[in-house]
Amino acid sequence: MARSFFLVDRLYAILPDMNTDVLPDLPAERRQRLEQRLARWSIRLHTSGLDDLVGAFLDAAQPLAPIGAQVLWIAQPALGIFMPPDEIDGFARLLDDPAGLTWLRAGLIGADHTDEDDKNA
Repeated sequence: MARSFFLVDRLYAILPDMNTDVLPDLPAERRQRLEQRLARWSIRLHTSGLDDLVGAFLDAAQPLAPIGAQVLWIAQPALGIFMPPDEIDGFARLLDDPAGLTWLRAGLIGADHTDEDDKNA
């Protein structure tokens, strides 16, 4: 029986920061506001029929998500006109972390779509 030197349970990443099981540290109040905003956006996307398009865009743009997070942090003062700055920071943290991006995609597209995508793959 071969012995494994890498005791990793259900994790594929070498570095702990690459694991998608752990969301970025966000206070409960900020996380709740992000969930509410994502729920509103998800309803709008679903009613307009753009949820599949946004899902495809998030999949294609996944490697560029950390750059998008940096852009959000740089543009945070100007974007503060449209959203509270702490929500912009929360979205930037989500984009900067693979687990956060997965959570963001599930919140926007819905868990039922991500399960169907996994079954079709």
